[in-house]
Amino acid sequence: MSPPQMQKIDTSSSSQAQKAAAIQSEVGEVINIMQNNIEKAVKRGEKLESLHTKTEELRDGATIFKKGATKIQNDMWWKNMKLNLILGSGAIVAFGILGFIAYSYM
Repeated sequence: MSPPQMQKIDTSSSSQAQKAAAIQSEVGEVINIMQNNIEKAVKRGEKLESLHTKTEELRDGATIFKKGATKIQNDMWWKNMKLNLILGSGAIVAFGILGFIAYSYM
């Protein structure tokens, strides 16, 4: 082969080697980016799992709180009703006594 042909082969193989190196570099960058993305996804998954657990605990706590609040509300309603009945009965008895006394003096 003549020297110009050798030079073409060397430059073409050199440019192919540069292209291959550039492509290999890009592939390496993509691999690094994908590894970072996978790590972030795993961390996000762990955070989501933790958040899911906390959400379930809060829901359970809210259910217990609602049951307790409903029980207290019912208890207070009955206490209020008893008080109203006692006061109403007392008022009826008082008006009855006053009516009896007023009727006796007539």
